[in-house]
Amino acid sequence: MNPSGAGPSRSNSKRPRENIFESSLGGGSDSEDDFEIPHVELESDSSDSDSGDNEDDRSRSRNETLEDENSWVEVTLFLDDEFWRLLCRETNNYADQFLNSEAVRQWLETHPSSRYKKWPADGVSISRLRKHIGLLINMGLTHKNVSNSYWTTRKSQATPYFGSIMGVDEFNRISRMIHLNNVEAEIPRELDVLREEGQAHAVVRTLMQESQLLNKGYRLFTDNFYTKPKTAEFLFANKTALVGTVRVNSVGMPKNVAKQKLQVGEGKFWRKYPSDMLAIKSVCGESEAVDDKTVDDWRRTVLADLLKKYSPTDIYNADETGLFWRLLPGKTMEFRGKSCHGVKQAKERITVLCCANMNGSEKWPLFVICKFKQPRCFKGIRKLPVTYETNKSAWMTSTLFTSWLQDFDRTKAVRERKVVLIVDNCSAHPPVKNLKATELVFLPPNVTAKLQPCDMGIINNLKVFYRGILLKRLIQHVDSNKSFESLKPTLLEAVSILKSAWSKVEPATVINCFRKAGFHQQNELSEVNDCDTEQVSWHRDRAFALQTLQREQH
Repeated sequence: MNPSGAGPSRSNSKRPRENIFESSLGGGSDSEDDFEIPHVELESDSSDSDSGDNEDDRSRSRNETLEDENSWVEVTLFLDDEFWRLLCRETNNYADQFLNSEAVRQWLETHPSSRYKKWPADGVSISRLRKHIGLLINMGLTHKNVSNSYWTTRKSQATPYFGSIMGVDEFNRISRMIHLNNVEAEIPRELDVLREEGQAHAVVRTLMQESQLLNKGYRLFTDNFYTKPKTAEFLFANKTALVGTVRVNSVGMPKNVAKQKLQVGEGKFWRKYPSDMLAIKSVCGESEAVDDKTVDDWRRTVLADLLKKYSPTDIYNADETGLFWRLLPGKTMEFRGKSCHGVKQAKERITVLCCANMNGSEKWPLFVICKFKQPRCFKGIRKLPVTYETNKSAWMTSTLFTSWLQDFDRTKAVRERKVVLIVDNCSAHPPVKNLKATELVFLPPNVTAKLQPCDMGIINNLKVFYRGILLKRLIQHVDSNKSFESLKPTLLEAVSILKSAWSKVEPATVINCFRKAGFHQQNELSEVNDCDTEQVSWHRDRAFALQTLQREQH
């Protein structure tokens, strides 16, 4: 029947939109919970009752109504009554389990105004779930940045339609509880299934083979789930290095290796074949023979006098370190007596000078030395986050050190402070005269391994944080369409990362490193926290994305 009561009846394809909408909800409008949507009734298309202007108005109304309701008409073609009953049952089951958990009940006792307090005692109804899904669909038609903004009362941004259907608290409450899967049936994680079936090695092998990344000298980073001796053997045989932490109970892990705690530069070996041994090793710098008598004499005489003369705030130590600023981790599993040929390493090197005082209250800005005076990435940059100088070798020279030390001394003189700076004895550290506020003290030769506070863990800590920030940057873009080459840091990004890493070095770490080097009074207990000073593998902090290496090829 024509809804207007005039003219011939219309076909089903042109019936009023209200009937289509009611059928999509599975009912009429008798219940107070039924969904009401703004609509405009369509007039008859009888030629004797409509004018041209009215026809235009009806056309606009028809289009607006279709925009509001098309999503509802389409969704009913896929979501039948069985789906709604399942959604309602599992949502209420999950809500009951969630609200009756010990942690949530304790939290609700201290938060009486929580919206979860208003969850219906008999559970949410199918009618309310339909309205919730309907609002979600309409959110896709009317885009806003945050869901709560659909209920705003500001006239310029208001969508009163949402508030007339359901309150924002109820919407968020249902959003938190809505559930489809059976909460009583445990669905194991994919990684758990892989572990039980021993598929971790197969995953690595398949990904590397299908990506055509083997035999090209790449380095694969894995977390301890994928790092297996079997996987290391396979990759090594295909000229690929494996970098990552390994679980002590990993399948195939030699017991005599798993029980060992390696020191820097130490390695433990496992004989599998008569000619081969699997080794886990730490890559470290040069180790020098240290004369313990020289160390003790210097601490008893020179250091003791300095500790009496200066307060911990005024005792500084400075030392240089080389940094391959594009190089990823330098630890690998390999076979003794063999080298992993063709492994590509980034060789861009800079020198970084670190300086800090004994109580960790002042970490001097980093001094970076590079080969390039004006790299392209510095264009338009007025001020760098570090002190930056250049020479052809990117090494510290006596000229550069003298210039840096004079700036250091000038700053202390302006502040009317008298300080002591302790450095190692090398040709790049000449005696500098006419210093107004700084006493320059040199360590004896070949004792830096035991007397240089920066070598006790300060520099290592800086590198730990630098590599961590660098890897986070790569992991964040691992699923992007960017090429691996484009993700390599520029020199500007490297010095910015260095500054961030330097700021993360804690004062407690600096204090512990000075104490480990013997910078404390004789009657003072030297309590050194090894967690702050040990040579830590930086990649223990985070599991690395397996896909990182795949991006390098494409």
